[in-house]
Amino acid sequence: MLQNLDTPLILELVVESTRIIMFVLMVPLLEKREYAVIKQKTFWDELLASASLKLKNNFPHIFIAQLVIYILILAVLGNVLIRILVNSSFLYIIELFSLDGYAESAVYHAYLYFLKNISIIPLTMVFVLKVIGVGQSIRR
Repeated sequence: MLQNLDTPLILELVVESTRIIMFVLMVPLLEKREYAVIKQKTFWDELLASASLKLKNNFPHIFIAQLVIYILILAVLGNVLIRILVNSSFLYIIELFSLDGYAESAVYHAYLYFLKNISIIPLTMVFVLKVIGVGQSIRR
């Protein structure tokens, strides 16, 4: 998700690449398999078949219920709690790291996006993987 904060494109590419790599590495972790399995076509074929079956069985009622729960808990509550944390500790962070010379809005957004990148975004990835059935069946 590109931000309109005059962030250099290379940094956005690094962030997005990191998210993709993290997403791919979460799959074998949730499946309780070795990371080398991500190179095997049979692993991805089994995963795709399992995910398709799970979505076919749960769509639309369970899927929509899970989506509503996600929106209420993680998207709304998580973002509200992060904003409260950022707003309440913003001045302390500026003093702690001696960031007085930087634009306040740049520091605020960097702090906000840092917290989202280490909490909301990885949890969203795990949620999406769990919704499609990753890690919920034993395939060995």
